[in-house]
Amino acid sequence: MDFAPVKELPGRVRVKLRGPVPEGDVSALEQVVRACPDVTKATVYPRNGEVAISYAAGEGAKERVFCHLVGIKAADIEVARELAAYDPSAQTRALVQEVEYIVAHGIASSLDGKRCVIGSEHFVVEDEGVVIDEAAHARIIEAFGAISSLYLAVDGELVGVIGIHDPIKPGVPEAVAQLRRLGFRHIVMLTGDNERAAAPVAAQAGITEFCANMLPEQKHSYVPARRRRGRRGPGRGGCRGLSTYLRLKLTADVSRRSHLCVKGVACR
Repeated sequence: MDFAPVKELPGRVRVKLRGPVPEGDVSALEQVVRACPDVTKATVYPRNGEVAISYAAGEGAKERVFCHLVGIKAADIEVARELAAYDPSAQTRALVQEVEYIVAHGIASSLDGKRCVIGSEHFVVEDEGVVIDEAAHARIIEAFGAISSLYLAVDGELVGVIGIHDPIKPGVPEAVAQLRRLGFRHIVMLTGDNERAAAPVAAQAGITEFCANMLPEQKHSYVPARRRRGRRGPGRGGCRGLSTYLRLKLTADVSRRSHLCVKGVACR
């Protein structure tokens, strides 16, 4: 999510988004922001496109909140809104237990006593320990190629994969070209998508270097890490040019949903 802090006090911060927040997204966005363990309260002001956040005091708390905000995507808002609007029958409510929403990873819950998870390959395979054999992995690669994949597992067994193609916004290649004309020599795309999905998006945008499979905190720390390694940026003082940086949102944001192309594959 693109944002800029406009007011900071101990334990509180107010951030401005790129534009107004649709009324239908207000409660969903507040829920997603509150998913950060450090956040105690989140209030969205839709007309101003601002979010007031209170967070628990502690070392690194503000940085963790900012990392959380960086990782929020339009799809996260969409999922939270649909979950809030869903009104299951009493029988279904008895089967479905509490839903755990993990930003930039996926969703975990239980159905009829079985643990169900859906999310990135990293979340399902590495964090949840779901094993994908070589045949199934090859089938997934063949079916989805260069698009993002969401993995669905029930009780530790992979049962399906959903492929999502999220096209870049119009004008992104032109914006990247303009940055190069302005003297920006080092332009990198940071994404949580896998390398197969990231490569064609970077190519379409005119970006030659990208980092895939990144978590929000890794994106947030990228520039400070480059600065510590002595990477020079534009402006006097060499590395001082990297004290702030320009972040381009290539796909969707809170105020504008992109058109998603979805397909799925059953794995059992």
